[in-house]
Amino acid sequence: MKKHTLSALLSAALLALPLLLSAGAADHSALGEVYYRESDTLSPGLTYSELYSRTESENHRSFVFEYRPFQGTLPLIRSGEHLYGRDTLSSLVRSAENEGYDVVSGINGDFFSFQTGIPMSALIANGRILSSNADRNAFGIRYDGSVIAGNPAISLSMAIGGRTYKIDHYNKYPTVYGVYAMSDDYAESTKSSFSSREIVIKLSGKAGTVSGFHGTVSDIRTASQNSAIPEGSLVITIPDQLKNAGDYKSIKVGDSVAFTFTIDPQWTMVETAIGGGDLLVENGKIKEGIVDEAHEKQNNPRTAVGAKADGTILFFATDGKQSGYSTGLTLNELAATMQELGCVTALNLDGGGSTTVAIKHSGANKVLTVSRPSDGSERSLANAVLFANTLSYTGVPASLKITPNTAYVLKGSALTMSAAVRDTSYKVIESVSPSAILFTTASTVGRLQGNTFLADTVGEALITASAVVAGVPLNGSSDIFVVDRLDRLEIEESEISIPSKSSYALTLSASLDGILTHVDAASLDWSFSEGELNISDPNILAACDIAYIDRSGAIHPNPGKAFESVTLTVSYGGISDSVKITVGRAPALINAMEYGFEDVFYTDDVTFTQQPKLLQGTYSLLFSGRDLLYLQPKVMAEGGEAFTLWVDSFPLMNECFVRALDADGIGVSLRYEVEKEYPAMGLVKMKAVIPSEIKQPLTVLAPFSATLPVSLTMDAFTLDFGDEPAVFADMDEHWAKSAVSSLYETGITQGSVEADGGRYYHPNRNLTRAEFAKMLVSFRGIDTASFADTELSFADTADIPSWALPYVKAAVGKGLMNGKAMPDGKVHFCPNDNITRTEVMYVFGSLMTGIAPAPLTFADANKVPEWAKEKLSVAYAAGVITGYEDNTLKPLNNITRAEIASVFSKMLQRGR
Repeated sequence: MKKHTLSALLSAALLALPLLLSAGAADHSALGEVYYRESDTLSPGLTYSELYSRTESENHRSFVFEYRPFQGTLPLIRSGEHLYGRDTLSSLVRSAENEGYDVVSGINGDFFSFQTGIPMSALIANGRILSSNADRNAFGIRYDGSVIAGNPAISLSMAIGGRTYKIDHYNKYPTVYGVYAMSDDYAESTKSSFSSREIVIKLSGKAGTVSGFHGTVSDIRTASQNSAIPEGSLVITIPDQLKNAGDYKSIKVGDSVAFTFTIDPQWTMVETAIGGGDLLVENGKIKEGIVDEAHEKQNNPRTAVGAKADGTILFFATDGKQSGYSTGLTLNELAATMQELGCVTALNLDGGGSTTVAIKHSGANKVLTVSRPSDGSERSLANAVLFANTLSYTGVPASLKITPNTAYVLKGSALTMSAAVRDTSYKVIESVSPSAILFTTASTVGRLQGNTFLADTVGEALITASAVVAGVPLNGSSDIFVVDRLDRLEIEESEISIPSKSSYALTLSASLDGILTHVDAASLDWSFSEGELNISDPNILAACDIAYIDRSGAIHPNPGKAFESVTLTVSYGGISDSVKITVGRAPALINAMEYGFEDVFYTDDVTFTQQPKLLQGTYSLLFSGRDLLYLQPKVMAEGGEAFTLWVDSFPLMNECFVRALDADGIGVSLRYEVEKEYPAMGLVKMKAVIPSEIKQPLTVLAPFSATLPVSLTMDAFTLDFGDEPAVFADMDEHWAKSAVSSLYETGITQGSVEADGGRYYHPNRNLTRAEFAKMLVSFRGIDTASFADTELSFADTADIPSWALPYVKAAVGKGLMNGKAMPDGKVHFCPNDNITRTEVMYVFGSLMTGIAPAPLTFADANKVPEWAKEKLSVAYAAGVITGYEDNTLKPLNNITRAEIASVFSKMLQRGR
């Protein structure tokens, strides 16, 4: 049942109309007066309330779960696959759902080590002790549904051959200060970082049984650390430096072991327990002396668990550290709140950035995070408490729920609602058609068009949904509050790049007094920072020469303005926010393959070998096998047009694919085709086009999959968006643009980034000998590190720029370039001298074998130096060099950077 007091919020004058937590709560509640509350029954025996409250100086948004055992809802303690490590609440929910649980809510649990994710206190699930409590408090639910809070005093010992050995810690991160027992619940290995004696015990049953468990010593490891914990086994770690380490040396392989837990008698029948910090409330009274640390005196996000006198179990959380939205509570205020909520016992759980709440609203089909973690996103946790609906689907209609069941809507906006019919097990009857549900309202503050409410004027509207299902009449209602002001308006994106052939729907978020408020783009004011156009089309809210925004809030870029930017501002009632929009999206590098695929697994005798770079970076990946599969499939950005992958050769007589899932989870195979080949460098660019009819975003399962096994070197797996960024600021209209782009793509040149931040090639500038050395060595794929110790004997070696020295050493070491004899009788390299066309053509002619020289027929062929004629004739015969339109070669002229790009571009198309 929903309760709210909102009429005060619908006008400029705010009247205090408190909604009390309990009798007299408004007088002293740490939350202040509750001015808005939304409640929902999520599953049998589990209700959820969301509270908005305020004091004179603070706002609070809080969440309350009330759970009554044995009505069809089951509490689940979840900590991921192992205790070691951390997972977000959303991840823990998904994991439980994958196991078949119908999860309806979740909340964070115990304090933990950020380093290891191990909980600080006890953890009990399904009657098994998963972790001891280290003298800290916990909250337990017994098999009969009763609760207990306090110190369970869990300790473990093992008996071998009539002797009993003390175990200091169970499933805790090992240190040198005690004996630790770690089962396969803990991790795959002990994670110890010190030399120790480790006793491996094969168990005959599950570890952690409160009544005890047994096993047999299967292995003794000495001077060991971070060793494996075999499945179904437990490892005892005894640090070598421990005083009584010698006591454990008599244990031998084959010994029978009996483990016994000692636990406070009141805890022996506990089925489920979560660890925590201070007891806040005991026997109905706030505990004294609970605050002894500075952070406990500060306002922070908080989470707690407690129980009422009638046996109702209550989980509470409040957001914090977010000014204007929710301040948070001190520990004393948390204790007072739990008492006021009716708890006779209560325990503090982890808070701060860990405080996280997720629910699946009635009628919804997905669990969503409803709190706002103070870290800005979900923190990875040690564990969490989830609630699952355990009743079986009956299909008997019982209730009709509208989503949202209450909402704020900005005047002029339209809110589309949905409704779902739930059966007697609180599960949605999917077979009910939406058309069978009728939405009506008698309100004058807005209108209904089907299931969409159009907010016309300030006020409250009651929306009713009705249906007759299997002869059962059902009704549901929703309260809509139309407001004409906001105190927060945000565009969630701060900067976006939109593929020029695509569009992008902005995500808007608004609120009034901390309550999320639905807004349409069309109800707000929009403006661009420059180049605004006066457009009369009512479907366009604002436009400029770079982009426009339509009534739905979608941005449409002008393809002719690729890689230009503009700022778009939204405003309403004196508040505003902005987003920077760039037209065009550069290709996104998915895997650079610097150190192999660290996030893949492989089958079919697949092997990986690190190789020197094929295209970029330092390394490439030699892959032998058939399928290269991601261990965790990767979700791609929307708007992609193709995947590209560089390889050293295209697999002939074979078919290669990117394998992925579309947005609906349907498998797709995208065939690779050759887009570009650079035989001289052993480079092939493969491209797998994404057909426009495929629904994005894609989730890539395998970046490479072949019908037959292959062996090839690969580099730079990339998602392209159909936009080619202008790499060099000075090449847009130049005749050599394509050639220079090829050089950049293959790593032969990078140009220079200058003071304005732009990258320049300087095509009309003469090429220096040092620059040619760098280009030549890069083109040949020579490893400069192999020539690091080469001694250059040039008289001007000191004049070679540091950036060029490795390349000059390699070029000279490989016999590709030489120095010049100078009048002083010494040989100079002349790194900063311009290089002539003859010198360049001579080098390229020297690289070619098996080509007969062709006569030079240029008008100025007689100017070619005698020493260079043969090599130039070879280069000319190969088509690598051409003359000018006037049939001259100009062999003694300096070569420009544009001309050298043209020559290298032709060389790239030749074989090695």
